[in-house]
Amino acid sequence: MFDEQARHVAWIIHEAMAGQARTVQPTAEAEDAWVAEIRRLSVMNRAFLEACTPGYYNQEGKVGEGAPGGLAGESDGPSLNPFNALLAAWREKGDLEGLEITTG
Repeated sequence: MFDEQARHVAWIIHEAMAGQARTVQPTAEAEDAWVAEIRRLSVMNRAFLEACTPGYYNQEGKVGEGAPGGLAGESDGPSLNPFNALLAAWREKGDLEGLEITTG
C-alpha cells in the first residue's frame, strides 16, 4: 500500500514540477467526492463495534454519534488491488483532475 501511494505522490510531484507549479492541493469538491466514494464503498462494522468495550475504535461506545462508527467504522471496502487500480486510472488520464495548481 505504501509503495503504491509513494509512487502516486511522486507522479503528482513530477507532473507539478514539469508544469512549474508552486503549489498543489486538492479542491474542496474533490475532497468531498473522495469522502463520498469511500463511504459508498465502506464496510460498516456497527454490530462488532457496539459489542466492543468502549474505547478509541468505537468512540468510547458511542457508535454512530459524530463520525460514523468511530475510527474503524468506515473503511475502504475493496481490497488493495482495486484501490491501486483507481489511482493508476487517475494517473493514466493525466489531467490532474481534482487538484488546484498554482504557478509562479
